[in-house]
Amino acid sequence: MSDNGRVHIDPQLDADDRRVPERKYQIKTLWGIGNEVIRRAAVGQKPKDIANELGVTTAAVGYIINSELGKKAITALQDEMNTQTVDVGMRIKELAPDAIALIESVIKYGKNMPLEQKALLGGESPELKLRVATSLDLLDRAGHSAVRRLVGAIAHGVLTREDLENIKERSRLNRLSLDKAEEAETTEVE
Repeated sequence: MSDNGRVHIDPQLDADDRRVPERKYQIKTLWGIGNEVIRRAAVGQKPKDIANELGVTTAAVGYIINSELGKKAITALQDEMNTQTVDVGMRIKELAPDAIALIESVIKYGKNMPLEQKALLGGESPELKLRVATSLDLLDRAGHSAVRRLVGAIAHGVLTREDLENIKERSRLNRLSLDKAEEAETTEVE
């Protein structure tokens, strides 16, 4: 129904009647490339990038990602990644007290650590600097990082149209002088 170029939608139509029908192509099974598409989509890679890197069309990637099977597989992978991230975070928090103990003993004893203290820290150890650096990194990941000072400079200014034109003119002149310099260099080489 159209009059004077306007489209009228019947208010009696149910919202489901206006939807696009379901896709005809539903993926039934995921094989080699399909699994790789799912893995890459689960970590947030864009469909266009997935297609380019795997040598398939973006439409094929879209069919895989948007299929019911693809959506379920992506959700399952993301859930597994989230679970593993939580497990790693918990393990880091468990190791944080050991990291603190090592740092405390280094502060207290330095290189002259008594044998009983070394035994508490795992006996003869690899390079002490490496252990301390690893302990500091672990504490940082556990949320106990050193205070960091961020310094930034923000400049604000108001330019008039004349100022902008002057900047453009200087830029154009600089470009011309660079072009002439390059031309002179290539002339000398020939």
